[in-house]
Amino acid sequence: MIKTDENVLDAWVRMLMAVNSEKRISGMTFNEAVICHLLYQNPEHALTASQLCRYTNMQKSLMNRTLTSMEEKHLIERTKSVEDRRKILITLNREESFSSMHEDVLGFVDNILAQLNPEEVQEAVHIFNRVAEIAGKDNL
Repeated sequence: MIKTDENVLDAWVRMLMAVNSEKRISGMTFNEAVICHLLYQNPEHALTASQLCRYTNMQKSLMNRTLTSMEEKHLIERTKSVEDRRKILITLNREESFSSMHEDVLGFVDNILAQLNPEEVQEAVHIFNRVAEIAGKDNL
């Protein structure tokens, strides 16, 4: 008999594989896409590497490697803060380019959601948010 946790893990992995197989965001790693998404969602605010580490739970060393790669691909720009010259602010360099990819991903999500009834959509959003909330707690 398969335990519930195995069923949940299996469903989670199958969902990730199905979404990843679509390759909606080409030329980027998963971490780069997540960072672009965060920067895209905050266009009026540049973020620091420390803030991005907190939002993504990435270690500083991985964040620095990822940001360097993104800078080499001209996806982001790093600039010194005017208020505090010690702070390096990170902004999305090619917002229009990412905007197109973002719209493509939203279209993909819309196609999936169109196959669910409104109650299932609300339930999925609630469950995803609840799992993220629980997984983000430090007491795990």
